[in-house]
Amino acid sequence: EALAALPAKTAGKAKPAAAGKIEAVIAKSNDPAVRATGYGALGEVYLAHEFPADAKWHFLTVDAVYPQNPDERVRAVHRLIELFAAGGEEA
Repeated sequence: EALAALPAKTAGKAKPAAAGKIEAVIAKSNDPAVRATGYGALGEVYLAHEFPADAKWHFLTVDAVYPQNPDERVRAVHRLIELFAAGGEEA
């Protein structure tokens, strides 16, 4: 369902409906790998829908709270680098 929300058809207008469904899956799981994947997916969905601040928080969650999945962490850090650079916050 997260992939179905991409590319964004209503970018920047309203929070994506897929976000609530992803959050529900995250809430049901105690597995750090599942939670990391879920927060990474949320970040991608929010980024595609032009909510960079929300995307940033979800990617930061992957990096700081659920770093157990190295693939998700690398993806999240890559997105964070892009987001911080776009906002003029490279440092």
